[in-house]
Amino acid sequence: QAPRTWPGGGATDAQLAELLVHELTHCLMYQRSGDADTWVRRAIPLWFREGMASWTAQQGYRWPSLEDLSRAFNTEPSLDPFGDGEALSKRHERLVYGSAHHAFTFLVRRYGPGSVEQVLDAMKGGLTFTDAFEQALGLAARDFTAEFSRYVRWAGYRRDAPPRRPQRGVDEFGAGLALVHSAAPLIACDGGEVRSPEKAFCRMDCFRSASFDIFSL
Repeated sequence: QAPRTWPGGGATDAQLAELLVHELTHCLMYQRSGDADTWVRRAIPLWFREGMASWTAQQGYRWPSLEDLSRAFNTEPSLDPFGDGEALSKRHERLVYGSAHHAFTFLVRRYGPGSVEQVLDAMKGGLTFTDAFEQALGLAARDFTAEFSRYVRWAGYRRDAPPRRPQRGVDEFGAGLALVHSAAPLIACDGGEVRSPEKAFCRMDCFRSASFDIFSL
């Protein structure tokens, strides 16, 4: 949907920046996990795709809180926003996307941003998401989402935040950083192209000034 069609006369700069961060995170994730012919075969689940984009764009305010999710999970135990995300999103979009955002946040905080990078690397090497996740974390993706679901149902977030492993070169959690890694051209702040496939971070505040800030690690 074009921003000029949004209610209220169009999008603000902040709304447009948020939209760009979200959608470009999708593009960068697909570049990092495969190429034009192979990324679709990686079978990346909705919770990871949308969770990564929402986390990067700092869109948690748009979705139900952990308290809201806890009530929903306990009221309808059969709901599975991870295994049935695509179908369930047609009836419970906010629940599915909120679950995706909070699950990805939980992933980054518990296992570190490096774990996301390792999953993407493994997919770039040819593995499906399911195999890449298990290789990178030593934990099946279904076991991770079950762990997160228990955390929500039992309100573990009220007691303490999940531990976070320190990662070199990463700003404070929640700063809106997206891991990217692609041999495809990327746009730098000076308008030129960054062709190196070196690991990089794409920072949200540079999107706000309509440019990309690439930091090689």
